[in-house]
Amino acid sequence: MSVHLSDCLNCPDEATFAARLKAAITQLPPGSLPLQQATTQGGLVDDSQITVTVLDSHRDDDGIVARIGVFFDEVVGGCNCHDDPICTHCYCTLQVNIDARSGKTCFTYITTDTT
Repeated sequence: MSVHLSDCLNCPDEATFAARLKAAITQLPPGSLPLQQATTQGGLVDDSQITVTVLDSHRDDDGIVARIGVFFDEVVGGCNCHDDPICTHCYCTLQVNIDARSGKTCFTYITTDTT
């Protein structure tokens, strides 16, 4: 799936960029972010209600590179006496690259916080 976040390229300041980026990412269809790599119990990603935090960003002639924190849920099936699925909260860090010319956006998994 191709993601374009061109609206994030024309922000006048960091605060506006962070707000637009967070809003755009939370509106992406499920499965758009590489969150499966951050699951810790082999479950399924529930990215229907994610929370995004912009950790840092910088702009150059090629575009924008940002690091974001993403909170989401992992659904693990068959983990208790009744085989009902359980939901665990997860967090990971992703890198976001937005191309200056096309707005094409790539998300790269960086790390999972297991503390």
